[in-house]
Amino acid sequence: MPTRDFGDGGPPLTIEFVLFVSVSFTLAYVLPFYFSPTTRPSPTLSRDSPAVIRTRVRLVGTCCAICAHTTTLILRHYCSHTFSSALRQMGLFPPPILGTLLPLVLTAILFLGPLFERGIVLGGLTTWLRGKELLRTLESWPGYRNFIAGPATEELLFRGTLVPLFLHSPLSTTQVVLLAPLPFGLAHVHHAYEFRLTHPTAPMVLVIAQSLFQFVYTTLFGWFAALVLVRTGSLWACVLCHAFANWMGLPRVWGRVGRKGDWVLVEEGGDGSAGSTGKVDEAVLTGGVEGEKVEERKERKEREEGKKGKWVKSEDQRAGIVWTVAYYALLVTGVVGFWKGLWVLTESESALATV
Repeated sequence: MPTRDFGDGGPPLTIEFVLFVSVSFTLAYVLPFYFSPTTRPSPTLSRDSPAVIRTRVRLVGTCCAICAHTTTLILRHYCSHTFSSALRQMGLFPPPILGTLLPLVLTAILFLGPLFERGIVLGGLTTWLRGKELLRTLESWPGYRNFIAGPATEELLFRGTLVPLFLHSPLSTTQVVLLAPLPFGLAHVHHAYEFRLTHPTAPMVLVIAQSLFQFVYTTLFGWFAALVLVRTGSLWACVLCHAFANWMGLPRVWGRVGRKGDWVLVEEGGDGSAGSTGKVDEAVLTGGVEGEKVEERKERKEREEGKKGKWVKSEDQRAGIVWTVAYYALLVTGVVGFWKGLWVLTESESALATV
């Protein structure tokens, strides 16, 4: 494991400088969305529109390229790194194989319960194994944004370009892991404005609560991703974990698993009986915004999943109490397993620093 030895001169970057760069990079990532009428949020412009997604991806891609170049210049000019060692500090090259794959296994352990519900209870395992669903999802613009462009650009900017700068400041490694993800959480606060535009009748307390909740869980994931980058030296591990977390979404923490009468999105030719034909998609219509009609929730879910199909009422989702008990048991087991495996499955000889 490497140590952060700066020699007699001390850390080459000041905390103030690193914070200034962090704020600048975060604003550069978010503000361009509001400059153009083709990307600016409005009550009539959906963020899931292909034109909006294409333009936003181009903007954040350009932003990430500029920020990544800026970070390499800082590391080379102020921190005495070569171009190749700067890339290594950013977790880009060379990628450690185990250091990249094991954190993904760790993330899957955390989602044991949701994997059980979506794969076994709702019958999604067959389509997963065929790879059909993955290809179909990635062919859609929302799927491309949620599982490729979003994770890649966010991890490059908020982990790859910022964490190395924090590591060359006077902050301890633990402080770096805890503070570096804060811009990532703050960058999602602007979604409150988008939510307010599309749901003008929603109470302000709901808007604030949703924004705070999003800030909390994005910061929590940011802590995990920063730890993964520091301990594995692999930005690619962060991207894979981010994409997987986006695919899983937030886990169910209450309610009965696979309730009879749930709306389910069925592929063409499916009959709506989970586990019988292997045709039932795991996009179960759960959750939703207060006041949102069922048809609106269906349309929203289709946009989020990037797919179309026939919505039917399930007749038998195998909703016995055994399935629910098994889900929550696996949910707890996943959390415990994640915690116990956190240090083991993120250890790598390519680590950027000791934690």
